[in-house]
Amino acid sequence: MEEVQVMEGVYLSDFRKPQGNNDNNFPKTSEEIYFEIQELENSIKHLIRSNIELSEANQIEEDIVYKEAIEENKLVISGKQQQLKLLKLWLEKWKVSQQNSAHPSSSHNQPPSKEEEKEEEGVFL
Repeated sequence: MEEVQVMEGVYLSDFRKPQGNNDNNFPKTSEEIYFEIQELENSIKHLIRSNIELSEANQIEEDIVYKEAIEENKLVISGKQQQLKLLKLWLEKWKVSQQNSAHPSSSHNQPPSKEEEKEEEGVFL
């Protein structure tokens, strides 16, 4: 983790998760996807709230720092909304693939074959 001194005695550290198209960072299960979606939605909510507070503070005392923070937050919000959109799209595709794998014959609108009917006979728990 890298620290950057922004002024005497004040340091910034970046604790965020690394961004990028690394497959190792992509959630592997639907539960991980749901969790990531919740994290992104929560983060976006807080960034929007932060921008409202920064805007109010900037109206009281105009400051370039407020304006820069608002613009940076807008960029971060946009990126998180894009991530959220992609995760939701992936989740929908995953749901469809799960439905198709559970009912392969229904996805082709064909009646089940004799072999499939035999497989479906029996006791299911």
